[in-house]
Amino acid sequence: MNYGSSTWWFYGGVSQGLIIGDGDLGTAAVVTTAYTNWTRHSDRGGPNKITINADGTLNQTANFTFSSGGGNDTQMAINGGAFISSGRVTNLVTGDLDDKVTFAAVGSTFTAPLTNAGGDFAVITDVSNAFGTHFIDSTGNGLIATDNGNGTFTVSVAPEPGSLALLGLGGLLVSRRRRG
Repeated sequence: MNYGSSTWWFYGGVSQGLIIGDGDLGTAAVVTTAYTNWTRHSDRGGPNKITINADGTLNQTANFTFSSGGGNDTQMAINGGAFISSGRVTNLVTGDLDDKVTFAAVGSTFTAPLTNAGGDFAVITDVSNAFGTHFIDSTGNGLIATDNGNGTFTVSVAPEPGSLALLGLGGLLVSRRRRG
């Protein structure tokens, strides 16, 4: 599915929000958006909620404001799926603490540009500084911020305990599970 530009807003509290993927790994769901402002309708309760399941991918193609602030919160839960933005992200970390991305399963990834021109993330330390406040680990494994070497970064869940992780050139993370 493709969605246009302008504001992506949601009547918070009325439903669960946007859910990408149904959890059936045989039926992948890819949603592409070019919204420039992610928010929620200001006169409704609850945040704008986006859930990306393991069989889902959300591609954002434009620069966008994660939340317009003032209680218009956006909360993304990545449940094993992928969020990929080619546009810069603003107002995720400069907004309030209710704006967040929660990593709910191993395999969850959030990829966006590192930029010095008006985005929240100029260097990889800006990304890791958002751990625990705007990037939330609910798996218990911890999060990893990787500079992809192409002007983008990826936040992902650390490999499961008991696996061997090797960090290669270009920020490639290879994980191999030990056999018992």
